[in-house]
Amino acid sequence: MRRVSRRDIVFIALMLLLISLLGVLLYRNYSKSSIASEGAVKAGFVQYKYHVVQRKFIDRLTWEDVDVNTVIYLYDSVLTHSESGAVISLENGFRLEVDPDSMVEIDLIGDKTGISLKSGSVRADGGKGNAFLKSGDLVFDLKKSLVKIKTSNNRMEVDVRGGRPTVELNGEKTKLEKGKILEYKDNSITVRDSVYSLDAPSDGSVFLSEGSTRFISFSATKQQSLIFQSEKIILSRNSDMSGAKTYSLTPDTQLPLGEGTYYWRVAGKAPDGKEYTSSTSMFRIQKREVIRPYFPANGELVQSERGDLTFAWEESEFANEYEFELSRNESFSDIIVSERVAENRKRVDNLSEGTYYWRVGPYLRGNDSDLSIENINTLTLKHGKETQSSSSARSSTRSSLTIVTAFSEKNILQPGAQVKVGNSSQPVQFSWNVREGSTYNFSLFATEPGSERLVRSRVLRAGEISFSGLPPGTYRMEIQETLADGKISGRAVRTFSLDYPLPKPPAVKEIHAQ
Repeated sequence: MRRVSRRDIVFIALMLLLISLLGVLLYRNYSKSSIASEGAVKAGFVQYKYHVVQRKFIDRLTWEDVDVNTVIYLYDSVLTHSESGAVISLENGFRLEVDPDSMVEIDLIGDKTGISLKSGSVRADGGKGNAFLKSGDLVFDLKKSLVKIKTSNNRMEVDVRGGRPTVELNGEKTKLEKGKILEYKDNSITVRDSVYSLDAPSDGSVFLSEGSTRFISFSATKQQSLIFQSEKIILSRNSDMSGAKTYSLTPDTQLPLGEGTYYWRVAGKAPDGKEYTSSTSMFRIQKREVIRPYFPANGELVQSERGDLTFAWEESEFANEYEFELSRNESFSDIIVSERVAENRKRVDNLSEGTYYWRVGPYLRGNDSDLSIENINTLTLKHGKETQSSSSARSSTRSSLTIVTAFSEKNILQPGAQVKVGNSSQPVQFSWNVREGSTYNFSLFATEPGSERLVRSRVLRAGEISFSGLPPGTYRMEIQETLADGKISGRAVRTFSLDYPLPKPPAVKEIHAQ
C-alpha cells in the first residue's frame, strides 16, 4: 500500500482550503442577494409580467426572483424562463417587454444607458428619449419607434411596427420604416416588406386554459394588392420554429391548444409559386387560477362602525396585478367598485348596510382575467362597533408576529427571538416605518447550518408585507431603503425562528369493564 507523502498532504490541505474559500465566497454572495452594491447606478424598474422572472447583479454569481416593481441598476441582467415574461422600464422612457426564454442586460451603449439583448425576443417602445438597443453586432436607435426583435441561432428578425428606427452595422447606418421587416444573417442585412399584419392572437397575449385545452382564434390581414392561392398558419412551441406544424388559414380558424408558449407566423403562396411570410408573434396559454379570499370570509357577517372594509386575498402565482369587483347582486349587474389593484388587498369606505358580492382574479396585462363564478364571495355588512366574532375573523388575516422596525428605531423583535404562530395558514406580518418617496427592498431568507435560501424578495413602497404557509425554522429578514433620488439610505437585518404549537392530544374516555 502506497504511503501518503508530504506532497500529498500539502495538496489535499490546499484543495480543502480552496473549497472552503469558495464556499465562503458563495455564501457571502448569496447573503447579499437583493441588496445592490454601494455606488450602483439606478437605471429603472423591472416587473414580472407573469410567473417568475430573475435578476442578477453584475458583481454576483446567483440569480434572484424579482417582484412587482424591482429596482434595476446599470449592468444588471434580467432572465425569463419558459413560463415567464417581464417588463423593463428605464428612467429615460425606454420600455421593453421581454418574452419567455430571453435574457437582456442593462448596458452602456456609447455613453447612454441602453439594453443589450443576449437571447430570445422583445417588444421595444423607444419613447421620446434616448433608446438604444444592442444585439450582437447590431445597434438600434429606437427613439419614437415600436419594434419586435427576435433572435435565434445567430439570426435576427426585426418587425418595425411604428416610427423610423435606425440600425447600425460595422459603422453603416440603415433607416427603417413602419411595415418593414429586417432580417440579419451571416453578418448581412436584408429588408423586405411586411405583407401580413398578425391580428389575433396579439403578440405577447396570455390566455387562461379551459380544462385541458383552449380554443384560440387566428386572423391576419394582408396587403390589398396581393392575391394568394393558399394561406397557412405555421405554429411551433419553439422560438426557432423547429418542429412547427401547419394549418390552413381561413376567416374562422380556431385551434384547440394545451398549456404552454407558442410562436406563430403566416405564409401565403402567390400564383407564381413564390411564398411570402409574416414576422413571428408569441402567445401563451396557462392554467386558470382561483384566488382564495382572506377577509371577509365567504358568507361572513361583518360589523363596521362607518361601513369601512378592507378586502384581502391570497397572492397570485402568475400575475402581479388583480381585477377586483364589488357588487350589490350576484350577477354583478350592479357593480359598486371595479378596479385593477397592485396589491392583494383593497379598501372600500362608507358602505351601507346590506349584502354584498365580491370577486377577484389575476390580471395578466391586457389579456384574460379570471373573474369566474368560482371566485364569487358574499358578505353581510351591519353598522356598529365590531363584534368579537368579526374582530377575531379580521385578526385571522394578521399574525401574532409583527416586526416593527425603522432605520432610526430599535426593533422590538430581538435577534434569535423564538416566535410562535397559531398555525401554518396564519400569515406572518412584517411592518416598518416608511419615508415619503422611498422604496424598500424586503428579503426573507430561510437559514440552515452552512446554507441560506431566498424565500421571497419584494420591492415595496408600503411599510408592511405578510407571508402565509411558512414552515417552522430559522429565518433572516433584510430591509433596504432606497431614497427618491436613488441613493441607498440604510439596511435593517433581523433573525428569528418560527414555530407552531403542537396540537393538543385527543381526549380519551375511560371505559370500565363490567
